[in-house]
Amino acid sequence: LLGDLLARAAHGPGGAYAPLLAARVLDPLGLTRTSCLTDQPQATGYWHGRARPAWQMGAMPGAGACRSSARDLLTLLDGLLDPGTVPPGVPRTLRAALADVTVPRVALPRTGRRIALVWNVRPRADRDLYHHSGGTRGFTAFVGFCPQRRVCLAALANTNPALTGGFIQRAYTGLWTLARPEE
Repeated sequence: LLGDLLARAAHGPGGAYAPLLAARVLDPLGLTRTSCLTDQPQATGYWHGRARPAWQMGAMPGAGACRSSARDLLTLLDGLLDPGTVPPGVPRTLRAALADVTVPRVALPRTGRRIALVWNVRPRADRDLYHHSGGTRGFTAFVGFCPQRRVCLAALANTNPALTGGFIQRAYTGLWTLARPEE
């Protein structure tokens, strides 16, 4: 719904989300292998060992139609770690947005966990781990970063998320390991 509302606000009724996202975020950041267009090439996703047709989400592209590469995800994570590292031509508003999405908005009682815009934040004694994961038909993704240790991780799989969450848990453990203090 938010993607549709943003497209309408920018271009009026009938405005399209994919070109808006490309013009305002993807192109300025140089994310050339990321798109919400359904006619772009993509990997084959699998569910229980069977190939799945590409997921078409024409009506709600902001809800999960974006496709990306690990390289583009790492470029985005680098920009989140330090908005000053994005290309010089990136508009001031996008630089500000990269910093703003990592500001925690909600603190969960008793756990110390926080939630920023899109990001789950797990505080540790000497560092914070930001992460987000999800899955669509035949694919699972995990991205995360630690600002204090300046590390990031993108993990992609072309299978549905498992009920056990094993892939995502292993990716989170990988981020946690990368962000551990040096001994």
